[in-house]
Amino acid sequence: ETKCFEPSKYTFEIRDVWGDGICCDYGEGKYEVMYDGEVVFSGGEFEDSTSETFGESCGPPPTKSPSTPPTNTPSNGPTISPTSTPTDSCVSIQVDVLTDKYPEETSWTLTNTCTGDEVWTLERKDYTEKNKEYTETKCFEPGKYTFEIRDSWGDGICCDYGEGKYEVMYDGEVVFSGGEFEDSTSETFGESCGPPPTKSPSTPPTNTPSNGPTISPTSTPTDSCVSIQVDVLTDKYPEETSWTLTNTCTGDEVWIKERNEYTDKYTQYTETKCFEPGKYTFEIRDSWGDGICCDYEEGKYEVTYDGEVVASGGEFDDFESETFGRSCDA
Repeated sequence: ETKCFEPSKYTFEIRDVWGDGICCDYGEGKYEVMYDGEVVFSGGEFEDSTSETFGESCGPPPTKSPSTPPTNTPSNGPTISPTSTPTDSCVSIQVDVLTDKYPEETSWTLTNTCTGDEVWTLERKDYTEKNKEYTETKCFEPGKYTFEIRDSWGDGICCDYGEGKYEVMYDGEVVFSGGEFEDSTSETFGESCGPPPTKSPSTPPTNTPSNGPTISPTSTPTDSCVSIQVDVLTDKYPEETSWTLTNTCTGDEVWIKERNEYTDKYTQYTETKCFEPGKYTFEIRDSWGDGICCDYEEGKYEVTYDGEVVASGGEFDDFESETFGRSCDA
């Protein structure tokens, strides 16, 4: 698999839930990570996990000195030097989770709502100790983010089997907290995706056009609605399957299929709705963690946006997602 990211420093971590790596007790598994065409990490023998950091420094590259010094220097320098430089290139996001009696059922993702990229993921079975508080913090560029927490059994992390809870902080402020939900719950927070609007001139122009436009528009745009279709062929356990469609520009979940809504196994379900043109993220989940293909028959899904297939598959673990559509500025 290959993806393109902005130049920076990255850490790749590979994990094995059984604790014996991917080589060599049960086959010759291996991994290899390439950065800008160069192998930066490879192997196969480890226990629970192993990681490697690579790439460039986190700060901007040093600026070059001019090849030729300026010939004239100003007679007077500036009277006041700037007292500080901007410090908002990074904001802290902290996730606190107090697990319940079944920590292995809990997972969560943090998505950059402006780009649709999942920037931080906690997989099912990463939490291993019950009734324990976990705290994790990372720094991200300022923007709009969506945090989604999931429970594979569908009973949240409070209050049937302990007093589990979660809390998310953005730049030092609590933006999302709770514990009682079913399959999943999510919240969008942060700043807007685009730059702030520019201010209009304080004084309006003094001259107006001598003549107005000679031709009026003959028609108005007709693309106020695009069709999104979701086809799902269920496997042997249809009640485990659920999915959401999220407007990536706003962070709102606009279409939800809950667990237990699919009731007939080996059945093709087709649903279509019309939405405003924009960027959307489709995420499909399986509460047992084995997808809808191929352990228990050949289940599959397909998502069509404006007549074009944009996501399809069936083989995954807990979930998989795809972002598609137009840019948020269109």
